[in-house]
Amino acid sequence: TMAVATERDVTCGLDRLVVELRNAARHMHGQESPHAAILWTDPDEQWRALVPLLQEQLPQLFVLGDYVPAARRGPAIWLKCIVDRTVDAGLAADAVPILYLPGIGRQQLRGTEAPSALGPLVELQYRGAVWSQRNGKDWTVEAFVVSDDGLGLPMVRDERTRQALREASMELMRTPLQHLQGKPLDADALNRLLVPDADRQMLQWMNDPEGA
Repeated sequence: TMAVATERDVTCGLDRLVVELRNAARHMHGQESPHAAILWTDPDEQWRALVPLLQEQLPQLFVLGDYVPAARRGPAIWLKCIVDRTVDAGLAADAVPILYLPGIGRQQLRGTEAPSALGPLVELQYRGAVWSQRNGKDWTVEAFVVSDDGLGLPMVRDERTRQALREASMELMRTPLQHLQGKPLDADALNRLLVPDADRQMLQWMNDPEGA
Protein backbone atom coordinates (compact mmCIF):
# COMPACT_ATOMS: atom_id res chain seq x y z
CA THR A 1 0.00 0.00 0.00
CA MET A 2 1.36 3.44 -0.92
CA ALA A 3 1.71 5.69 2.11
CA VAL A 4 -0.39 8.82 2.38
CA ALA A 5 1.91 11.81 1.94
CA THR A 6 -0.17 14.97 1.56
CA GLU A 7 -3.40 16.57 2.71
CA ARG A 8 -4.83 16.01 -0.78
CA ASP A 9 -4.69 12.26 -0.18
CA VAL A 10 -6.86 12.37 2.96
CA THR A 11 -10.18 10.72 2.18
CA CYS A 12 -10.96 8.99 5.50
CA GLY A 13 -10.02 9.07 9.17
CA LEU A 14 -7.33 6.44 8.68
CA ASP A 15 -5.61 8.69 6.15
CA ARG A 16 -5.80 11.60 8.60
CA LEU A 17 -4.16 9.48 11.29
CA VAL A 18 -1.30 8.62 8.95
CA VAL A 19 -0.75 12.27 8.07
CA GLU A 20 -0.81 13.43 11.69
CA LEU A 21 1.57 10.70 12.84
CA ARG A 22 3.95 11.64 10.05
CA ASN A 23 3.63 15.33 10.95
CA ALA A 24 4.58 14.53 14.55
CA ALA A 25 8.09 13.70 13.31
CA ARG A 26 8.67 17.15 11.82
CA HIS A 27 11.26 19.43 13.39
CA MET A 28 12.58 22.94 12.82
CA HIS A 29 15.65 22.58 10.62
CA GLY A 30 18.56 24.56 11.98
CA GLN A 31 16.80 25.15 15.30
CA GLU A 32 16.35 21.68 16.77
CA SER A 33 17.67 18.16 16.31
CA PRO A 34 15.57 15.56 14.47
CA HIS A 35 13.36 13.50 16.75
CA ALA A 36 14.84 10.14 17.74
CA ALA A 37 11.34 8.64 17.93
CA ILE A 38 7.65 9.46 18.28
CA LEU A 39 5.94 7.92 21.31
CA TRP A 40 2.22 7.21 20.88
CA THR A 41 0.64 6.59 24.28
CA ASP A 42 -2.76 4.91 24.59
CA PRO A 43 -3.65 4.03 28.21
CA ASP A 44 -7.07 2.56 27.33
CA GLU A 45 -5.86 0.80 24.16
CA GLN A 46 -8.53 2.55 22.11
CA TRP A 47 -6.39 2.55 18.96
CA ARG A 48 -5.06 -1.00 19.15
CA ALA A 49 -7.40 -2.52 16.53
CA LEU A 50 -6.39 0.14 13.99
CA VAL A 51 -2.63 -0.27 14.39
CA PRO A 52 -2.24 -3.19 11.91
CA LEU A 53 -3.99 -1.09 9.26
CA LEU A 54 -1.73 1.86 10.01
CA GLN A 55 1.35 -0.34 9.80
CA GLU A 56 0.47 -1.08 6.18
CA GLN A 57 1.07 2.61 5.41
CA LEU A 58 3.69 3.37 8.06
CA PRO A 59 6.66 0.98 7.91
CA GLN A 60 8.20 2.96 10.78
CA LEU A 61 5.34 2.08 13.18
CA PHE A 62 6.27 -0.42 15.91
CA VAL A 63 4.28 -1.75 18.87
CA LEU A 64 5.26 -2.39 22.48
CA GLY A 65 4.38 -5.96 23.44
CA ASP A 66 5.44 -9.57 23.08
CA TYR A 67 8.40 -10.26 20.83
CA VAL A 68 6.99 -10.84 17.33
CA PRO A 69 9.37 -9.13 14.88
CA ALA A 70 7.25 -10.06 11.86
CA ALA A 71 4.41 -8.00 13.35
CA ARG A 72 6.85 -5.20 14.26
CA ARG A 73 6.10 -5.81 17.92
CA GLY A 74 8.44 -6.33 20.82
CA PRO A 75 9.52 -5.31 24.34
CA ALA A 76 10.93 -1.92 25.28
CA ILE A 77 14.59 -2.91 24.95
CA TRP A 78 14.01 -4.19 21.40
CA LEU A 79 12.21 -0.99 20.46
CA LYS A 80 15.07 1.05 21.90
CA CYS A 81 17.52 -0.94 19.77
CA ILE A 82 15.46 -0.13 16.68
CA VAL A 83 15.48 3.56 17.54
CA ASP A 84 19.26 3.50 18.04
CA ARG A 85 19.71 1.40 14.88
CA THR A 86 21.49 -1.44 16.71
CA VAL A 87 18.77 -3.75 15.34
CA ASP A 88 18.15 -3.65 11.61
CA ALA A 89 14.41 -3.24 11.02
CA GLY A 90 14.80 -2.21 7.40
CA LEU A 91 14.08 1.46 8.09
CA ALA A 92 15.30 4.23 5.84
CA ALA A 93 18.13 6.25 7.33
CA ASP A 94 15.93 9.33 7.78
CA ALA A 95 12.83 7.45 9.03
CA VAL A 96 11.70 8.40 12.54
CA PRO A 97 10.34 5.32 14.39
CA ILE A 98 6.84 5.66 15.79
CA LEU A 99 6.39 3.55 18.93
CA TYR A 100 2.80 2.68 19.83
CA LEU A 101 2.51 2.01 23.57
CA PRO A 102 -0.81 0.25 24.37
CA GLY A 103 -1.84 0.45 28.02
CA ILE A 104 0.66 3.24 28.71
CA GLY A 105 -0.35 6.86 29.36
CA ARG A 106 1.82 9.93 28.96
CA GLN A 107 2.02 10.39 32.71
CA GLN A 108 3.53 6.91 33.06
CA LEU A 109 6.51 7.94 30.94
CA ARG A 110 7.75 10.13 33.76
CA GLY A 111 10.75 8.44 35.33
CA THR A 112 9.33 7.96 38.83
CA GLU A 113 6.03 6.54 37.58
CA ALA A 114 7.17 4.41 34.65
CA PRO A 115 6.98 0.60 35.02
CA SER A 116 10.47 -0.94 35.12
CA ALA A 117 9.79 -2.82 31.86
CA LEU A 118 9.25 0.56 30.16
CA GLY A 119 12.57 1.93 31.41
CA PRO A 120 14.52 1.81 28.11
CA LEU A 121 11.94 4.07 26.45
CA VAL A 122 11.54 6.75 29.12
CA GLU A 123 14.41 8.93 27.90
CA LEU A 124 12.95 9.01 24.39
CA GLN A 125 10.36 11.56 25.52
CA TYR A 126 13.29 14.00 25.72
CA ARG A 127 15.17 12.92 22.59
CA GLY A 128 11.94 12.51 20.68
CA ALA A 129 8.34 13.63 21.03
CA VAL A 130 5.08 12.32 22.44
CA TRP A 131 2.15 12.44 20.03
CA SER A 132 -0.59 14.04 22.08
CA GLN A 133 -3.31 16.66 22.00
CA ARG A 134 -2.38 20.34 22.23
CA ASN A 135 -3.44 20.31 25.89
CA GLY A 136 -0.93 17.53 26.55
CA LYS A 137 -3.53 14.80 27.04
CA ASP A 138 -3.35 11.40 25.35
CA TRP A 139 -5.26 11.17 22.09
CA THR A 140 -8.53 9.27 22.45
CA VAL A 141 -10.68 8.24 19.50
CA GLU A 142 -13.39 10.67 20.58
CA ALA A 143 -10.94 13.56 20.88
CA PHE A 144 -9.50 12.82 17.43
CA VAL A 145 -12.96 12.64 15.85
CA VAL A 146 -14.12 16.03 17.19
CA SER A 147 -10.83 17.98 17.27
CA ASP A 148 -9.90 20.40 14.52
CA ASP A 149 -6.46 18.78 14.71
CA GLY A 150 -8.14 15.48 13.81
CA LEU A 151 -11.32 14.94 11.82
CA GLY A 152 -13.22 17.98 13.11
CA LEU A 153 -16.57 16.20 13.03
CA PRO A 154 -19.52 17.24 15.22
CA MET A 155 -20.62 14.48 17.59
CA VAL A 156 -23.32 14.03 20.20
CA ARG A 157 -21.47 13.78 23.52
CA ASP A 158 -23.59 11.30 25.49
CA GLU A 159 -22.73 7.86 26.89
CA ARG A 160 -24.79 5.95 24.30
CA THR A 161 -22.86 7.62 21.48
CA ARG A 162 -19.53 7.06 23.23
CA GLN A 163 -20.30 3.36 23.58
CA ALA A 164 -21.24 3.13 19.90
CA LEU A 165 -18.00 4.94 19.01
CA ARG A 166 -15.94 2.39 20.94
CA GLU A 167 -17.58 -0.43 18.99
CA ALA A 168 -17.51 1.22 15.56
CA SER A 169 -14.18 3.05 15.68
CA MET A 170 -12.56 0.93 12.94
CA GLU A 171 -15.53 1.29 10.59
CA LEU A 172 -15.69 5.02 11.30
CA MET A 173 -12.03 5.58 10.52
CA ARG A 174 -12.35 3.71 7.21
CA THR A 175 -15.52 5.51 6.10
CA PRO A 176 -15.02 8.28 3.50
CA LEU A 177 -15.16 11.65 5.25
CA GLN A 178 -17.63 12.96 2.69
CA HIS A 179 -20.14 10.38 3.97
CA LEU A 180 -19.79 11.67 7.52
CA GLN A 181 -20.57 15.31 6.80
CA GLY A 182 -23.88 16.82 7.80
CA LYS A 183 -25.62 16.28 11.10
CA PRO A 184 -23.59 15.39 14.23
CA LEU A 185 -22.58 11.78 14.68
CA ASP A 186 -24.79 9.97 17.16
CA ALA A 187 -25.24 6.38 18.35
CA ASP A 188 -27.65 5.50 15.54
CA ALA A 189 -25.31 6.80 12.83
CA LEU A 190 -22.36 4.90 14.31
CA ASN A 191 -24.36 1.70 14.71
CA ARG A 192 -25.34 1.91 11.04
CA LEU A 193 -21.65 1.71 10.17
CA LEU A 194 -21.56 -1.68 11.91
CA VAL A 195 -24.88 -2.88 10.50
CA PRO A 196 -25.57 -0.91 7.31
CA ASP A 197 -28.55 -3.05 6.28
CA ALA A 198 -30.18 -4.61 9.34
CA ASP A 199 -33.20 -5.97 7.43
CA ARG A 200 -31.00 -7.78 4.90
CA GLN A 201 -28.84 -9.28 7.62
CA MET A 202 -31.91 -10.46 9.50
CA LEU A 203 -33.24 -12.18 6.38
CA GLN A 204 -29.86 -13.82 5.80
CA TRP A 205 -29.90 -15.12 9.36
CA MET A 206 -33.46 -16.47 8.98
CA ASN A 207 -32.47 -18.23 5.76
CA ASP A 208 -29.20 -19.67 7.11
CA PRO A 209 -28.67 -19.09 10.86
CA GLU A 210 -25.45 -21.07 11.09
CA GLY A 211 -23.89 -19.57 7.99
CA ALA A 212 -24.93 -16.04 8.91
